[in-house]
Amino acid sequence: MIASLHTFGRALNWNPHIHCLVLEVAYDPSTHTCKRNTFFSFEALRKYWQYEINRLMSLYFGKNFYAIKKKSYRLYNQGYYVYARYDKQASTKGKSYSKYIDGCVNYMMRHAARPPMAQSRIIHYNKKDR
Repeated sequence: MIASLHTFGRALNWNPHIHCLVLEVAYDPSTHTCKRNTFFSFEALRKYWQYEINRLMSLYFGKNFYAIKKKSYRLYNQGYYVYARYDKQASTKGKSYSKYIDGCVNYMMRHAARPPMAQSRIIHYNKKDR
């Protein structure tokens, strides 16, 4: 899996989220074939994401976070939101994945390399206030 953490949205608002690229098709060099991952539990991913976020927040905030953590498990009993798409159309027989894979990798790298604000959006800089 390749993952990149973003703390902002398109409008440069506070919107922490993670972009993940998860393997659906893997090349096996010993047989020169592609193998497909046919199952990915999105339910487990949602619940694991919730557990990890709550665990890390508990480590940081200690006992002060207990009531919030308890409430989050009650209110979000299906886990935290995960937008994940499974490509049912893809097939490993007679299909070239290079264009599809290149597109995914380019998308991830664009997100991983993007600065939080474009230079063109900076309208003023005061060197004395740094």
